[in-house]
Amino acid sequence: MSVPRSPTHTFWPGLASGLIVGAMSVVMAVSFAALVFSGPLAPYLAQGLAFALLAGAVSTVLIGAFTSLPGTVGGTQSLPVAILAGTAASVAGAIGSEAGEPARALLPTVAAALAASTLLTALVLWLLGRCGAGRLARFIPYPVLGGVLAGSAWLLGKGAFGIMAGPAGWADLLHWLPGLLAALLMLLVHQRWSHPLVLLAMVGAGVAAFHGIAWAAGHDAARQAAEGWLLPSLSGADVGRPLFLAVDVRAVDWPALAHAGANLATLPVVAAIALLLNVAALETAVRAPLDLNRELRAAGIANAAAALLGGLPGYQQLGLSVMNRRAGAATRWVGVWAAALCVAALLAGPAALGWLPRPVLGAQLLFIAMLMLRDWVVATWGRLSALDHGIVI
Repeated sequence: MSVPRSPTHTFWPGLASGLIVGAMSVVMAVSFAALVFSGPLAPYLAQGLAFALLAGAVSTVLIGAFTSLPGTVGGTQSLPVAILAGTAASVAGAIGSEAGEPARALLPTVAAALAASTLLTALVLWLLGRCGAGRLARFIPYPVLGGVLAGSAWLLGKGAFGIMAGPAGWADLLHWLPGLLAALLMLLVHQRWSHPLVLLAMVGAGVAAFHGIAWAAGHDAARQAAEGWLLPSLSGADVGRPLFLAVDVRAVDWPALAHAGANLATLPVVAAIALLLNVAALETAVRAPLDLNRELRAAGIANAAAALLGGLPGYQQLGLSVMNRRAGAATRWVGVWAAALCVAALLAGPAALGWLPRPVLGAQLLFIAMLMLRDWVVATWGRLSALDHGIVI
């Protein structure tokens, strides 16, 4: 599907919104890659980041092209990635416990798990949309929705602490406490100003503050990386190559992949629920009808393409889509500009993104987790009966 020509009155708002969406996508791609490619997978972080940027770019373009409401944008999402992080850890553990050469099989097997989970998500979402099942979202019990999303947020929060602690582990309070305080600050600011540009500015301020303090203390980048403040070296990625070209499929450890089957089956359920919730909330926020079945199909197409490029699932974004509509960027070009920024970051090389400190990346993920736990656990107290709230917990 080709992107239609943009009217003059939406071009500049679309360009501005697209650059904001793209910048957020790049930062989140680094965070997601660090979440999934951690522990024994840390040596492959550069390749994981290349996968994340490629998948994010294609998801943004395709969801923007096929959505029923111009200005709606999509991309890689935190809840499915939290489940994928557990899947990757499960696969890595299964390979590590077997004889042979686990190092050779590790990346291909994890990449195959990511691709399989995203492809399964694509199939489920597309079939739900094709069968007209979007309307069934109105009948899912509220406590069940809350429990699924809050549980995924809990996993995301655990992963965020793992990123911040890094090699130093939990014993070194200094490594994760700044990120926790930054996440709390983001949460407080978000209650007053919820515009995505405010959050992006806070991320930039956090990066500047970190490197400013490190410079004043006389710590160079090599020392920061050695002490666990920065991500491992991001050089050497097979940048720009799709998954099926960058990974040796013959080296996949299929028994280890089957070990993660339960997690693979969970992902489409979480993605479908979160997608329909986002779309329903978007309808209310912008006071415009959306075709739920078309949104499901659009996300299915985007995830099918993402599976070939890296296996990180995505669907429609709520906050960024609301921003676009309110800014007058009701154009499908928003996704194109955002994807262009992701591709630019990819071409610049993963090493160029290695200056993002662990506390800032972890704080970004922890903020999202805390926001969801607040909405689905804390804010529902008193609005739900004791039984329904107990189901959520």
